[in-house]
Amino acid sequence: SAAPHSGSGKPSTTNCQLPITNMLFSQGFAIADRVGRALYDPILPLPMNSLLRLAPKETVPIYLEIDTHGLTAGVYRSTLSLKKAMPDFTDEPVSLYVEVVDADLDEVAVDRAGYDYVGDTFARGNEAKNVAKMLVGHGYNVVFITANRIFPCERSDGSFAVKDFGPVDRHLDAVLAGGLPRERMKLWIYMGMESGHPWNAPLDVRSQRCNPGDGKWENGVKTLVREFASHVKERYGIGKDRIYWYPIDEPSGEIDDPSYKSGMSRAYHSAKIIKEEDAANLTMTDPLPVFLESKAIDTALPRLAEVYDVIELYRPKVTAEKKRLVSAQNLKEVWTYSILTKENLPVAYRRDYWENMRDGYREIATFWHMTVAAGSPFASNDCTKPGRYDDYASLYVDFANDTALLSRRQLSADMGYEDVRLITWLRNRFLDDQKKLAKVDAIVKEAADAGTMSAMDKARDKLLDLAKKSDSSEGAYETWRFPVNVDDKEKTCQVK
Repeated sequence: SAAPHSGSGKPSTTNCQLPITNMLFSQGFAIADRVGRALYDPILPLPMNSLLRLAPKETVPIYLEIDTHGLTAGVYRSTLSLKKAMPDFTDEPVSLYVEVVDADLDEVAVDRAGYDYVGDTFARGNEAKNVAKMLVGHGYNVVFITANRIFPCERSDGSFAVKDFGPVDRHLDAVLAGGLPRERMKLWIYMGMESGHPWNAPLDVRSQRCNPGDGKWENGVKTLVREFASHVKERYGIGKDRIYWYPIDEPSGEIDDPSYKSGMSRAYHSAKIIKEEDAANLTMTDPLPVFLESKAIDTALPRLAEVYDVIELYRPKVTAEKKRLVSAQNLKEVWTYSILTKENLPVAYRRDYWENMRDGYREIATFWHMTVAAGSPFASNDCTKPGRYDDYASLYVDFANDTALLSRRQLSADMGYEDVRLITWLRNRFLDDQKKLAKVDAIVKEAADAGTMSAMDKARDKLLDLAKKSDSSEGAYETWRFPVNVDDKEKTCQVK
């Protein structure tokens, strides 16, 4: 069975052909991994949406994405024909069976966030509008922004003025132009206050290293938070409940360090300053993975919960003990993240979503990173820093040309996001039916515990069956017409 749709209608009583305009074909493209093995990670859309390129005796993965928006629920059958262009091939028919379930997932608002540096291009001049639109198309509504572009600068009288918000505005305008509804937009602001980090002081005096506890530094932070919140509220209608302030990446160390040299002490004090500006400001942090394993987290996490609304946990280190510790805190939200490269199996990107749903966390399961690679994402043995060969990027991005390709890993993450939308839809549907709600939770737990792609596929089928059974209404027959091929011919189907 296929993904639930966002159209309307009743199950069909006859088999209809799936419109070709609802199908998008792609193929895997081989690159070499670090030891020279073929890695079919990039995904190339087919020219003309139908031209497959491969040599005799070559094997390539073919991807078919089906857009079910506007389709009536029911069963669709089609035959795809692989037609040869060279004599070494033979023509092959492929039967296609698709069942569209009457479950409108657009009824639920499921947030999606990711680490990316698309926003930086709007400050450099090579504005990646197409890449921004691509992210919107894949469900990303929490926009990642690096605040070093908008840090306040000190006036001669000691007061502060925030820099031009132009780069951020151009970025957000591009996201809205890419199709994100204004009311769905949320902002995630990375402030870069790490110790020794070139952005660690939100001032325009780069030689000056202001620390937490310094009144000038604190005033700069409060100025940024206050004026930015006021600006996006006026221009975009975004309130403080839709802005996540992210002061420091992966803090660790002693939380009560009086010198503020440890990342954890900076993380605590930075969030405290943001909350002092306005308790309504939302704050977010992600403790370093090794710190999450240490005993220090037992005392640090309750302290972080005093000033942070969101804790993002490193998913591979979320043990049963850590889950109990997290659940004891009064946190608004718990996110998770993983650190993955192009040589990781795609299943990891999807599995994190299922584990979040099992553990009662938010649907936000991020990974490092969507656009960062050691050099070219296509070349596995080049690097921009000696010894750093990790290509994290889940998108093959060319910012100079404002273009990007999906990877099989990003596609797997997309599947996880769609799984979460279905799970959320069912949970909302069964709020008053504890028996069915328990069944959804049991299916989710079984798949998350197994953690394999086949287990998640089977669980999704079970969830779709529940979605079908959730609508027992019956309708009268009606006639529905639609184009079934590129010649715009029409076929009449009886639907119920």
